[in-house]
Amino acid sequence: MVKKMRLKSIVNFLIIFSLLYLLNLCAEETNYVEFRFVGEGGCEKCEKFIHPILKNEIWIEKSIILSDKDVSSIEVKMRKMPASVDDITKLLSHKEPSSVQYKEEPLIQINFTEEGKEKLAQVSAQNIGRKLAIFLNDKLLQTPEIREKIESGMIEIIGSFTTEEAKELVDGFKKGTINTTATQK
Repeated sequence: MVKKMRLKSIVNFLIIFSLLYLLNLCAEETNYVEFRFVGEGGCEKCEKFIHPILKNEIWIEKSIILSDKDVSSIEVKMRKMPASVDDITKLLSHKEPSSVQYKEEPLIQINFTEEGKEKLAQVSAQNIGRKLAIFLNDKLLQTPEIREKIESGMIEIIGSFTTEEAKELVDGFKKGTINTTATQK
């Protein structure tokens, strides 16, 4: 169970890293986001790119699935998390749950418009297991795998950043076309 959590944490870190990179780049002049599917090597409707992290060739379909026009807002929120691996183990084993220590961690929440929410739900439901390429200003940032249908119309980005760093990333969107707010709960 702990190994599964560690693997999931590593995968989540890679996704979070790429999305944070995306948020950071949004502080540049012209900001637009595109979501496209990763295609098969050499397909006619694809373009060849070099993966930004893995540095291998990757083929991306040209058609845009979602864009910044589908995003309504971005917010910084706080969540309560176990403070250590030992605390997670205590919770999972149901041993000494009252002794678990918690800490507050920031997360960045991307909310989609009603139309974007419907698109995201449909796209994610029909493409579980496929990879979605995330672009910012024509730069390929990352290619996370769709693991489940996303019906909430929201994506949460959780990473190893401070509340101040998360707010700075969100404020970077103010120069672009996306509305932003920063709140704490």
